[in-house]
Amino acid sequence: MSRRALLFWIFGSLVFVALAAYFFAQNVEWETYREKGKMSLEARRNPYLATERFLARMGRETRRIKNPSALDSLPEGGVLVLANERDNAGLYTRLARSQAILNWVERGGYLILERDRGTVENDLLLEPFEVMDNDNMTERPGIVRHERDMDAP
Repeated sequence: MSRRALLFWIFGSLVFVALAAYFFAQNVEWETYREKGKMSLEARRNPYLATERFLARMGRETRRIKNPSALDSLPEGGVLVLANERDNAGLYTRLARSQAILNWVERGGYLILERDRGTVENDLLLEPFEVMDNDNMTERPGIVRHERDMDAP
């Protein structure tokens, strides 16, 4: 084979590979599918596993409090997550304990509070944040809401 024929084959092969790569890049789409598997045994036992892992990734130490008196000595700058069964468990039925939690928040603690299933009127921790008991309200207070098919004043 002559040198000219060899260069022709090499150049032709490179052009073919480049065209094939261009065609592939233009016409093939990569899709990723995630299959939802079964919950692990640990996730079934611990309903707060995702929250605990999220806080651990954020550099926050997590521990579960089972005794309401542990709320009196919360770590500075920590995160407190209270679920909606807190009144049933007697976590902060006392005014002094709820005020201590609010003071802890003012000093830099983070409070993640789930609304209780009952009314929020008697909730000592939600009152200072002016949380209203209106399930239909989706806007923040002070936002003007316009209804459809109504003329604006």
